[in-house]
Amino acid sequence: MLKKHKEKGITLVALVITIIILLILAGISIQTLTQTGLFENAKQAKNATENAQKYENYILVSYENEIININNSNRENEKNSSIISEVKFEVKDKSTTYIEIAINPTATNIEDILGYHIIAIDESDNTQVNSKMSTEKTIKLEGLKANTKYDIFVAAYDKFNNVRYSQTQKVQTCQEFDFKNEFETITLGTTGKYYGLSGNSAYFITELNNGYWKNQNPFLNVSDTNSYANLYTINKLEKNFKSIEIYARTRNDGKNDALFKWGLVSKTGNDPIWLESATKSMTCATTSSFVDYKETIKIPEGVNTTDYYLQMYFKHNGSSYSMIMEFMELKGIY
Repeated sequence: MLKKHKEKGITLVALVITIIILLILAGISIQTLTQTGLFENAKQAKNATENAQKYENYILVSYENEIININNSNRENEKNSSIISEVKFEVKDKSTTYIEIAINPTATNIEDILGYHIIAIDESDNTQVNSKMSTEKTIKLEGLKANTKYDIFVAAYDKFNNVRYSQTQKVQTCQEFDFKNEFETITLGTTGKYYGLSGNSAYFITELNNGYWKNQNPFLNVSDTNSYANLYTINKLEKNFKSIEIYARTRNDGKNDALFKWGLVSKTGNDPIWLESATKSMTCATTSSFVDYKETIKIPEGVNTTDYYLQMYFKHNGSSYSMIMEFMELKGIY
């Protein structure tokens, strides 16, 4: 019995000593943490992060509200930049879905301009707004709607975050004509309602899932040695286009490279007269896979496309295998 009491007494003493040591160590650790300000620093960092997030949210909301509600009257209530005296811009290019502008600011020191904000408001719906911020003077604002009038203006911000606005310009995006909507199946040497097809060992198909190719879009096919195809409009173009865009996929199963050329012609058929300043061409390399082809012909100034036809020429080079061009998009911008 004495032995058992002795063992319990030793164990209790050891436990008490251990607790005392732990308390001493904990006291030292807490004192160290408080003296070094670790808790305070962590608290300050947390507060700073929360404040930064609140400020960021505030800025985003204020920018959104500014974009939606901004107009000529309430711009005058904002603090104008004393560094930036004037902001002008001109439209450099436009299409159906974008407007590109070049900004010309006047300032005591151009380097003190932090950036620009281009804003486009749909005239038909003042709450429909597109905008883009940039440090560049040339800005392309994308995501617009075709054939739509926009009120465009620019805000330039200086190093003190004060602003100077440009005058508002009314700009209308371009319209588009879909040449692909006029496609129809035609045989070699014939004309349809809109297109004609001439050449050698060629055909043009618009039906889906046709035979071996199983194409989902209209396609032009040439086969056999030295075959070729001319696909052209039978009448001159009905619109004065500023550009014509194509997106196609080509496949050349032959042993040699092929040629694709397209653009404006004053004479159609097998002996066309090309307007070389309004044509594009490409080499179709031998491949068993489809290759994307995207290109735009920008119509030169002074050229009226209603005086011309649109023609596409596809030339097979010395092979008994087929070549194909599948038309994904073909549209004129005006």
